[in-house]
Amino acid sequence: MKTLLYISSCLLGSIIIIIGLYLSEQIDNKRNKNNFQRIFLSTNPLDSIHVLDLKYNSYYIAGLTKKKIYLANATKSDFLILTDYDLTDTLSMDLNIPEYENVAWGAIKTQVDSPYVYIAEGIVPTVIQGTFPDFQYMKTNLKNLDFNKSVAIKPSNIVIRRHDSELQQTVLVKAPMNPSSLRLDTLSYALEKQLDGFFCSDGVILYNHHLAQIIYVYAYRNQFIGLDANLNVLYKGNTIDTISRAKIKVDTLVYENKTQVKSSNAKIVNKRAAVHKDWLYVHSGLMADNELKEHFDENSVIDVYSLRDQKYKFSFYLPVYKDKKVHDFKVDDNKIVAMHDRFLITYRFNPLVPLN
Repeated sequence: MKTLLYISSCLLGSIIIIIGLYLSEQIDNKRNKNNFQRIFLSTNPLDSIHVLDLKYNSYYIAGLTKKKIYLANATKSDFLILTDYDLTDTLSMDLNIPEYENVAWGAIKTQVDSPYVYIAEGIVPTVIQGTFPDFQYMKTNLKNLDFNKSVAIKPSNIVIRRHDSELQQTVLVKAPMNPSSLRLDTLSYALEKQLDGFFCSDGVILYNHHLAQIIYVYAYRNQFIGLDANLNVLYKGNTIDTISRAKIKVDTLVYENKTQVKSSNAKIVNKRAAVHKDWLYVHSGLMADNELKEHFDENSVIDVYSLRDQKYKFSFYLPVYKDKKVHDFKVDDNKIVAMHDRFLITYRFNPLVPLN
């Protein structure tokens, strides 16, 4: 009788443990859900992979043409690498930039929109504009318009992102090259403030030549906006996740009698983005409920949106390469160019859906 009671107790205890583990797993699964799902194509849209080892991880994609890829180097601002999409015909190019004294060379960001090349830094702040192949340069000092990101609108304007200390929020400003005056009241757009007005409105600024639009993709919320060349809002769209308000904690520190502000515990919604023709490609930081964690961990997921109706269309994966996820990418027709640490990778992109 005691043996039977002991066996029954053990069996009951095992059942309770199993039920407890199951309920705990269900609670964890519910807690980890992001409450959205992705549409994946039935066939992989990527093939024909080519890889180029650049030896250093300081390169980024400065621009694309139909035949060429332009790479800039964060540590050598007067230098470009040109290569074809097969990554077999590679050329190093010195931009022969004049040695301007009043330029923060360490903060330089280069953008190529052939035949134009734009070299911008927001500390002084300065924009240096030249053309291929003669490289005759024009330097523009934007006076007191310090900025932290920019995108050129060829041939004679640049849109910058800066923090407005009076508004206490981030604004986009359209500034002409070689300006005589800047009317900020008519050439600026204030990004929506949710928390601190700085970290909460962080994001990616892009220019779409095909639609003549500036696209801004917020990093910490599920929104992107389209503006015309004069920064008038054309539309607001939403990414497929459910985070409509930035989930960040802003900490204020005092160090050596200086106040410093930093963000922590930030949940990145949209890591980076690219545009081409009618399409927006967003590298998402969130896993969908219908994804396997191992698939999400082993790839960079790209969500595709139409800029004509701001609707989500489908998703695809950019796989890791040598354990490195993508940290920069651009799209041109049926080609995707991606940077994985020091490796440049080109893919043929054939989603079997109309992207023209």
